[in-house]
Amino acid sequence: MDPSYCRRSKSEDEFALFVLPTLGEHSYSSRRPMHTSILTGARRVNEILNGHEDLCKTHFRMETDIFQALVQKLRENDRLVDGRDVSVEEQVAIFLYALSKNATNDTLADWFQHSGQTISYYFGEVLSEITELYSVYIRPPSLHPHPILSKEKFYPFFMVCINAYGQVRVT
Repeated sequence: MDPSYCRRSKSEDEFALFVLPTLGEHSYSSRRPMHTSILTGARRVNEILNGHEDLCKTHFRMETDIFQALVQKLRENDRLVDGRDVSVEEQVAIFLYALSKNATNDTLADWFQHSGQTISYYFGEVLSEITELYSVYIRPPSLHPHPILSKEKFYPFFMVCINAYGQVRVT
């Protein structure tokens, strides 16, 4: 090996001697709370529900009275209950905000001032209960054909239909 070869230059050594002591002054092991906004999720939801009527439509894509009716329906029979830190209203708000804004878990955690784990848990709880309610409020179409099918000029377009399960049905 060449004796004049040096892996690092002297300026790099000087830089390392200058930077390393300053890095030691900062302790990266100390934990700091991340969600410290004064506007907590509960306050934010309360402000939206009690504020201007368009706020609820903007954030949750639903009118305030419909939001409250949904919360009441989910409270019935203890489908959803208030958590230690998260009310049913806030749980539903997390779910609807995520759907309406296509929000990430990090965005929801910041917006509602909860951990990502809390957000995921309550999103899953509300999703589970909403899917339980679908059979009550969403029904398959009746067996009677739609009136538009009785008109002869439109009937050829509907002779072969694909139902919701992807099955082809010939009328």
